[in-house]
Formats: sequence, structure tokens, C-alpha cells
Amino acid sequence: MSILEHPLGALELALMAAAFLAAALGLEGLALLWHQTRSPSMLRLQRRLHEWFAPDAEPDPWWGRVQAAWRRWQGARGAHVRAVVQQLPDGLDLMARALRSGHAFSTALQMVAEEGPQPLAAEVQQVVEHMAWGGEPSDALDALAQRIPVDEVRFFVMAVKLQRQTGGQLAEVLGNIAHLLRQRQQLVDKVRVLTAEGRLSAQVLSALPPVTAAALWLVRPEFIALLWTDPMGLQMLQASAVLMV
Repeated sequence: MSILEHPLGALELALMAAAFLAAALGLEGLALLWHQTRSPSMLRLQRRLHEWFAPDAEPDPWWGRVQAAWRRWQGARGAHVRAVVQQLPDGLDLMARALRSGHAFSTALQMVAEEGPQPLAAEVQQVVEHMAWGGEPSDALDALAQRIPVDEVRFFVMAVKLQRQTGGQLAEVLGNIAHLLRQRQQLVDKVRVLTAEGRLSAQVLSALPPVTAAALWLVRPEFIALLWTDPMGLQMLQASAVLMV
């Protein structure tokens, strides 16, 4: 009698196949979750949970504190850059109106530094101070592009530098750039909304395999233990690891 003809043998084979499937899906889910949990929001949640459930834990070593400070700085830096990008179209419109009114480019920058929202006003104020101390406008704008390394700021810097070299209506150019940046932001927001359901489904499906494997381990650990106690289970784990790579 073969193993498939025996009721217990067929059941054992089916359980091993189910355990292999759960382990393969679990490895894939853990790989996806590893990338998901590297986001700043998930890292903040992990630190908060650690404070709640381990308040008496020993302090982290110095390198742990350095890593935490670096992650906080990166998060604050990213929020600063995103805020500047969101406020840039309004700042360009303000500059365009000032230029149409007959003001010089330096005066238009000063108006944005004084009347614009933060943190855009602070970044423009550094450009104004650089020019006030005798620096070239192109150098001040290049420094701005280095501090805020995004395409939106590069568009603005390139437009101003080209206008200073070739001439033209800078107010009209800045107005067109502001309109383009608003359309780009609207497109990004629309894509984020349309893909929200798919991203949520991916997170749920990523969490389902490890949760299922953990539940199976708690309810019937002998079933999933076949993956590392049986030679065939070890081969299945090796095959799943190769497929994951």
C-alpha cells in the first residue's frame, strides 16, 4: 500500500504541503514587511511600543542613540523638503506678481522671505542674505538647489539663470512654472488616492502569511514543525528560500 492509499499517510502529506505553503507565504510576507517597516512612521510606532511595553529596559548603547538621532534627522529633513515643495507654487506666484508690478528680482525674493509661509520663507531668506553680502545670484540659487535637492527647485533655479543670460519675461516664466508644479502635485495626490486601496491590500496580504503561520504554530505546532523535523520539509524550506531570491 502506497502512502497516498493510506488515510493517515495522505493526511500527513496534505499537512506537509499546507505547512510548506504557509512557510513560503510567510517568508514572502516577512520580506515585504521588512521593507514596509523601514518607513519613518513604522519606526516611530516601534519606538512607541517599545516605550509602552519595556519602560524599564536598559538604555541603548551609544550607537543605538546615534542611529535614532540620524533617523529623526532624516524624518525632519524629509518633512522640511516636502513642505518647501508644497509651498513653492505660492511663492513663485508672489514673485511673479512682484515682478509684474515693476519690482526687481532681489526685491521679489525679499517679499517672499517676508510674506511667504515657513519653511519656504526661511530658505528664500538665505538666498537674500547671500546676495546682500555680495554673492552672485546664481551662486545663491545653486546653494538653494543643493539644500533642497528636488526637481521643483531645480526648475526654478534653471529658469532664473537662463533668464539672466538670455533675457525674457521672468514673471511669465515663474507663473508657468507655478502652474506646472500645481498640476504635478495634483497628479501625485491623485495617484496616491487611486493606489491607496492596492497598497492597503498589499499590506494585509503581506501580514496574512506570518499571522497564519503563527496561528498554526500556536494551535497545532506539530504540523508546521514538519518543515524542520522532516527531510522533505527541509527540502521545501530550501526550495522556498531559493524561490524568494
